[in-house]
Amino acid sequence: MKPGMTGLAGLLVCATVTTGCAGALLVSGASALPTAMMAVSAMDSIGLLSRLEAAFPRTAEETNPALRENPDLSDRGLSRQQAALNARLETFADNAEARLATVDAVDCALTERGRWLLARTSSRTEYEAMVSSLPEGIRPQVTNVDASVLQGECVDGLPNGDFVSVGRFETVQNVSGNRLSTTERQRLEGTMTDAGTLDGTVRREAVSQTTGSTSGVLSRSYTVADWQFDNGNSRDLLSISRTLDSDGSVSQIVTVVVEPAAQGLQRQLSWAGSMLASEVTLRNGQMHGWMTSYPVTYVPGVDPGEATRTCYRSGQQAPDAACQGMPGA
Repeated sequence: MKPGMTGLAGLLVCATVTTGCAGALLVSGASALPTAMMAVSAMDSIGLLSRLEAAFPRTAEETNPALRENPDLSDRGLSRQQAALNARLETFADNAEARLATVDAVDCALTERGRWLLARTSSRTEYEAMVSSLPEGIRPQVTNVDASVLQGECVDGLPNGDFVSVGRFETVQNVSGNRLSTTERQRLEGTMTDAGTLDGTVRREAVSQTTGSTSGVLSRSYTVADWQFDNGNSRDLLSISRTLDSDGSVSQIVTVVVEPAAQGLQRQLSWAGSMLASEVTLRNGQMHGWMTSYPVTYVPGVDPGEATRTCYRSGQQAPDAACQGMPGA
């Protein structure tokens, strides 16, 4: 096993779907990293996963083969959609540059809010709130936010009606002494009404590439997703991501599902490969209820620890008593 891997007691993905607490990657027991909750957008949680994994060099043979398997979603009635998304992911990975090209962009001078919506599916304020809890030394620093509208009408610096767009989001981050530069590009196809309100099905295709200051290209990931919105409120989601190592082989698959839960809440489940990694309940885009982190065997022979459960109310950690009687209890 290569240096840096022996301290990995466990790795899990907890990517929530909205901009309040949009996601988390928890690396526990890493010798070179403090235990930290990493908040990011759920739609590209795999990008942060790739960034942090990059600090621990290894070959695919050293990691659990289950990380490269798809989860069984038959009990959620999602097998057909999962198969369709996997097929779409294959096609996108083969044609990503063409799908993300902006040479045919329409004349649309996007506002700052418009650029953030199309490049990040959130606002600058929401993103900064998400990463504010991170230790300053590893907090991502945004270096570029840009977007183009490829199809659709543009009104007051925002798409209006059916649209197709491509966004670009660039950050730098220091992880374990390595300065990591990440470029994330995403294509959105959907409908926007009322000055920036997403409605109906939004199809997302994205690619993220991370380069280390001392190691060149570390990883590249591809993501496809079907995301349901109701007058600006995110609803159901199915997202599948694949991260490739520098040799082009698949190192990990991450699947995220969001579904309705009791008491008007939403439940989000995340899988690392075929292994359930986390489950969290949401209200109005914030963690509200139990967040359960399950042990994931990332490296064979390394103890992943035990499941943990944390109570949240309106996005803030709370005493366990505050979650009694809520879904997941």
